[in-house]
Amino acid sequence: MVSVEDIEGFAASPHHKILAAIIQGETGMSSAGFPTISEISFHLWMTNVPHLFTQGSALLDWLQTIEEGIARTTPPSSQAVESWLRAIKVLETVIQTAAVTAPTDLWLMKHILTSHHRAGILKLLQSRKVVCLQDLASSQGLSIQQLRYDFHFLKSRAVVTDADGDDGCALTSHPQIQNLIDAFEPLDPAAPVNWLPLLNQCFAGQTISREDRQQLTDFLTMPEELKPAPNWIPGRLEMELGYRLVPLLLAWRNSPYHQASPECVIPEKVVLSHLMNACLMQAGLVHEGSKPTALGRRVLERGPGPFGIIHAYHEYMKHHSALLQGQRGQTWVARGENVAASQDANRKTFLMINDSIDRFMARHNFQMKVFIEHAVGQGEATRQRYARSGADTIQYFGADLEDAAIDRAVEAQKRGELPPNMRFVRKADIGDPGYLIKPLEAWGVSVQGAIMVVGNGFHEIRSQTNEKMIAVFKGYNEAGILLIFTEESALSDDDLLHTGWNTYHAGFRFVHEISGQGLRPAYEYDKETDRLSWRACLERAGYWVHPSYTTQTRTIYPVPRANGYNPAISVNYFCIPTWLAGRVREN
Repeated sequence: MVSVEDIEGFAASPHHKILAAIIQGETGMSSAGFPTISEISFHLWMTNVPHLFTQGSALLDWLQTIEEGIARTTPPSSQAVESWLRAIKVLETVIQTAAVTAPTDLWLMKHILTSHHRAGILKLLQSRKVVCLQDLASSQGLSIQQLRYDFHFLKSRAVVTDADGDDGCALTSHPQIQNLIDAFEPLDPAAPVNWLPLLNQCFAGQTISREDRQQLTDFLTMPEELKPAPNWIPGRLEMELGYRLVPLLLAWRNSPYHQASPECVIPEKVVLSHLMNACLMQAGLVHEGSKPTALGRRVLERGPGPFGIIHAYHEYMKHHSALLQGQRGQTWVARGENVAASQDANRKTFLMINDSIDRFMARHNFQMKVFIEHAVGQGEATRQRYARSGADTIQYFGADLEDAAIDRAVEAQKRGELPPNMRFVRKADIGDPGYLIKPLEAWGVSVQGAIMVVGNGFHEIRSQTNEKMIAVFKGYNEAGILLIFTEESALSDDDLLHTGWNTYHAGFRFVHEISGQGLRPAYEYDKETDRLSWRACLERAGYWVHPSYTTQTRTIYPVPRANGYNPAISVNYFCIPTWLAGRVREN
């Protein structure tokens, strides 16, 4: 039997011996149909194989070459070959995921550490002493809540670790982290926090001032002679690249070029395109001549969604030093920017939801008469449903608290992307069912039997308690609404440390914590936060979460874990109201 190491080009990777052990190690398939590797293999990968940016791009190209070599030189029906290909698929997915999820965390890290530098916190970490957060808050007049949010984020990214009790933290021993902190260069207070407007001007071909051009030049120019990290844990190079990539790729997403041929990402006619392309090259996203790499194509396709969601909290980063001082002020999420990003990020989950709706209606002979999309954004769930079902027999409604979201949906309707009979409910707080139900009843619409789809909207309810969330779901249940919604599972620092960049949850959790929003665990109860899971709240409100139509994305660990704990990154909860549950159970 041929060994995977006999495949031509296998030794070209500097990590080929470790990769051989992983590829030839134990593999399998998850219950959801995703390939898996063993816990031992994943530990080897996380500890020894760097896979961000240029290293990830080179590794992805190498894996694809080996995959092609296996197809040419080995029997396709071999069980060993099938196992190798499963392992390769896992590694390819982890690399591609990391390229999409890491930049936002690194962008946040640059801002958080800048505030900590100004507050003198980095000096304490540089001393290699244990930092007690409660003592730090008391002695420096800092917000203990914000400190805990910050340090939970930094722990999840392996910058600091627990020491001497619940409130004690110290710098980790990883050399790249120690160098990152010791040589940290804070952001200039005079520099913009939000680079998107200036970058948008460049892509739009608008004239920019000499001062703005110099600021952009400084921003886009990477520090010299930074070395890549030896494993998943970031160093200075990774942080500086992530800080630049997030706004740069969002500006590209806003430009007409994102619909152009992938053979030309940033044309030469764009102001400072040479610096932009140099940055993309250092990130392993483009080759010479601005042609995207295989990894670059993935990031250009999937990155703008999560990038936009996190970047929409740039006002919080602008005021982060004030937040650290306990000054909440008037900070907010840039909702208009967040709308398009949410649509990009939720497109795939809405496809899963609409597929479940089709299966449910066919199996139970259910006739949809009213379709509601709450937290409507640009109406992505409605757009998909309209394309499948038309508007002859269905009334469509969109609801949102924010006018910016409704305005975007109205624009999409004018373009013919949403149904012409779609009506909108403004100022609809999803945390109070009455804001939606009363206007529909006033229009003569019965909401019993309506299908309501929500994309990551319930976590935005402020000041959540278990009792409040149960009451919210109870209101929708008593109105008779069939509820389908997607929510990302709340994950712990330990989860995030042991999965590296395999989700973008670290940053997602952080920006939602500092803005007063609440994520909930995938399983029944989270001891750290005293929060019940979404499912537990739903069931206590009278909903039946139907197991056959509730779907999920892949799990956070690409391995079958010995303790069985492996939550999905996000879940699409398919909730049957009390009045309908008996009929559905009988069928």
